[in-house]
Amino acid sequence: MDAASPAAFQREGGTLRLSGRLDTETAGRLWRPLTEAAKGAETLDLSGVTLLDTTGATLVLEAAAQGARIE
Repeated sequence: MDAASPAAFQREGGTLRLSGRLDTETAGRLWRPLTEAAKGAETLDLSGVTLLDTTGATLVLEAAAQGARIE
């Protein structure tokens, strides 16, 4: 996956896997669905993230505030 990959997420049991670019361009469309998907998740898996700017990091922290730990 290269840095141009679109942002996406997938919930697998207690793990929420994030992938692609998490940046200013993509965070707006992901904000509500990602934070909703994070409810009850135990882990946020960032191993598939190819680019993370400050807006993307804020989104990750907001998702983690639902109770998941970041890996």
